[in-house]
Amino acid sequence: MSALGASPARSDADAKLRGEAVFGADLARPGMLWAAVSRSPVAAGQIRAVNTRPALAIDGVLEVLTAADVPDWRTGVIVSDTPFLAADYVAYEGEPLAIVVADSRVAAEAGASAVVADIGPIEPISTPEQALAPGARLVHPEWNRFAVAGGADIGRDGNVVAEVVHDPGDLDGAFAAADLVVEGTYRTPRQYQAHLEPKMALLPLTRFPHCWLPTPSSPWCRSRAGDEWNLASFSMERARPHCGRQNCCVLSSWSRSANAPPRDTSRWGVAAPWSSRWWDWHS
Repeated sequence: MSALGASPARSDADAKLRGEAVFGADLARPGMLWAAVSRSPVAAGQIRAVNTRPALAIDGVLEVLTAADVPDWRTGVIVSDTPFLAADYVAYEGEPLAIVVADSRVAAEAGASAVVADIGPIEPISTPEQALAPGARLVHPEWNRFAVAGGADIGRDGNVVAEVVHDPGDLDGAFAAADLVVEGTYRTPRQYQAHLEPKMALLPLTRFPHCWLPTPSSPWCRSRAGDEWNLASFSMERARPHCGRQNCCVLSSWSRSANAPPRDTSRWGVAAPWSSRWWDWHS
């Protein structure tokens, strides 16, 4: 049976219309705790202090974590430049400063709003031209100690995050032989391919971690967790939850294998079919 030319009913329309659809954020387990993130209100600045006492005074708040309470975990698809929690400076508006743990979602969100951050604002670098200008301030002063996936050489230098060149040869000849050459400068807004559902994760604290999260990048999340927890192999099962758009994500769950050796990430690499550069700037 072909669906071409037909107008089939959406299989999830009735559940969404009636409010019965279960999204990732609807997942719950008895006795679980809730976490909410307190974020930077400025795009760039030096962190003077993060006062957690007002949040701890809220009924139901059990703990508030800052960068002083967690290891210096950094993440990134290629360059691990994003800290788990900002410590000395913030590099973008909304960067996580503290995590509030509570016995309810309401208390966690109230605690996150109550955290007081003392940040000395700095003029943000908001364009590639500013980032590449001679003598430009470094968005990440410690850029040269960030890990790169697989140890690849991607041409990093200061605010240049990566410069990757793929040259098939005789580029000038290709332009000379072309019937038409179009040159121009084009600007587009930043894009983020995210589903509409809020980000979440559910992690029961058991001997063998088993995590639920609605994300199209579950293998990457699994790899990152394996690196942090020094775990190599996981079993993964996928179930498709309700989502906010047609380009649906997957709800993935994974658990570790016992006595797993450390992960080998040497298979990571960087490649591009054109000459390209990525820059650091504040958003």
